[in-house]
Amino acid sequence: MPGATPILTTSQGISDGRTAALWPRGNDSLPGISPAMIAPGSVGQRTVALDSINVPVEAAKPLLPSGRSTPASSMAVGERVRQAFGPLEGVVTDLYRASFVSLDREIETIQRWRPTARRILEVGCGEGAVCERLARRYPEARITGIDITPRTGRLFKGDTARVTFRTEALEEFTPRHEAAFDLVLLCDVLHHVSWDRHEGLLRLVKRTIRPGGGFAFKEWERRTNLAHALNYFSDRVLTGDRVRYGTKADWRHTIESIFGVGSITGEWHVPPWPNNILLLVDVP
Repeated sequence: MPGATPILTTSQGISDGRTAALWPRGNDSLPGISPAMIAPGSVGQRTVALDSINVPVEAAKPLLPSGRSTPASSMAVGERVRQAFGPLEGVVTDLYRASFVSLDREIETIQRWRPTARRILEVGCGEGAVCERLARRYPEARITGIDITPRTGRLFKGDTARVTFRTEALEEFTPRHEAAFDLVLLCDVLHHVSWDRHEGLLRLVKRTIRPGGGFAFKEWERRTNLAHALNYFSDRVLTGDRVRYGTKADWRHTIESIFGVGSITGEWHVPPWPNNILLLVDVP
């Protein structure tokens, strides 16, 4: 989802070819919008229903922080456009992102829930927007952001002495950081990941959280509203990403299948759209 420009990466909901279904299941169409209207390469061709198409997953490839099975090979169109703004790129990025999600309100809510976290990890940190806000809200914490993009943390502005960005696969990172973090965030990543890989990614995430720690899970909920149509356009068309969204019930079921029934102790809708779901998970 675009908690970021169609030009950002993972934590703002942008990726470059993550393995996932191209369109929600058959009953998930949007008012006035059909998969055929949006399907890439469909002009002048007979279009196959997108709810039946899936990108193949090679089991031998590792799960990356963003959930992708392979890193992006080229820069997205939206990113090239954004970089054309030069020194104003960060301002343009923030303005676009704010039309979909308030990261400030999101991190404020997380900080009220876990005010004393001292070691924080963001999985799928992209270019550093969430980590930047974490650094402001947690002035005493050491923060790590991981992703596979070579541009990891590129737009971060803040204290680099205590904020570290790593370009690394989650499968490589987790064994060296078992139970290492008080708080772990996964923001707008799973809808870019093929559904058969959700549990594997979450199990790796869970291993990095210390007993008594917290897990903040932010996702985009599939709804038949204008925001969802715009979000799909940003994720799928402007960036060429391949996404599949879930309902709130889907996301809750996925989390509880790994962290346990009753582990979700808080739920919040992040402004400005009700599609932004934040689930707060206590780890025993």
